[in-house]
Amino acid sequence: MNHHHGGMGGAPPNGNSTNQPSFFAGAPVTKVTILMSLLLYALIETQHNASQLRKGFEMNSHQVWNNGQFYRLITGRLTFGNGGDLVMGSIIWGMLSKRYEREMSSRKFSSFLLGTWLLSIGIEYLLYQSLGGLGLVETSTTTRQPQFHVTYTGPYSWVGALGYLFHVYTPRQHPRFFGLLGFHFSEKAIQYAILCQVMVMGNSGNAFLHQLLPSVAGIMAGFLCSTPQLPLANMEIPSFLTTPFGMIFGFLVDTDPPPILSATVG
Repeated sequence: MNHHHGGMGGAPPNGNSTNQPSFFAGAPVTKVTILMSLLLYALIETQHNASQLRKGFEMNSHQVWNNGQFYRLITGRLTFGNGGDLVMGSIIWGMLSKRYEREMSSRKFSSFLLGTWLLSIGIEYLLYQSLGGLGLVETSTTTRQPQFHVTYTGPYSWVGALGYLFHVYTPRQHPRFFGLLGFHFSEKAIQYAILCQVMVMGNSGNAFLHQLLPSVAGIMAGFLCSTPQLPLANMEIPSFLTTPFGMIFGFLVDTDPPPILSATVG
């Protein structure tokens, strides 16, 4: 994958690095989504009934698919459920999201996020029903005693989709970056470890299945929305939707991807 190092400028005589771009430079969608997630988490945690609010917002498979509380498909993905997941999730989310937004352009990246979110809901439902058939989770047609409902709070489908982009479109720069017990790993291993921590090893109960389910759905949705041979990879938010929102959020009408990096994804 090509790398772009423009926009740095020359260093001032006094050594001040005022010309260096900010962490979110060129990635306003990433900046807005992460800041909204952080602010919402802080808002919930400062309430005296924070535990009840988290329960009311979380994605709960039983409440959604059996009791029709479909609002949880949105609220359950807005922020993480605890501080540990928030920190690790925001780190890997920010690192990957800003990179691919710069490569796709903000409008295309917004379309990718919307597409993977909608697809992951359907994929997650199919996975959920499959697990119900095995008696692992409760569904409306489950005849065996389920082990638990699938519950989570966090944008794990987006993390999974970004993880897929990272796996496919980020080459190994240093195949022997570090060694452990006679095995050599590239620099990508560090980000893979963080991804696994976020997607599989959360801090809430049976997190392995709770968080893995939406993460796998996100990986599958990321494949469908980024593989050039598939029609969904060319999907973009239509202009009649971007025009009104563009008056408030300019990134929705950003149609010029950064030079050199354009067309490397999708």
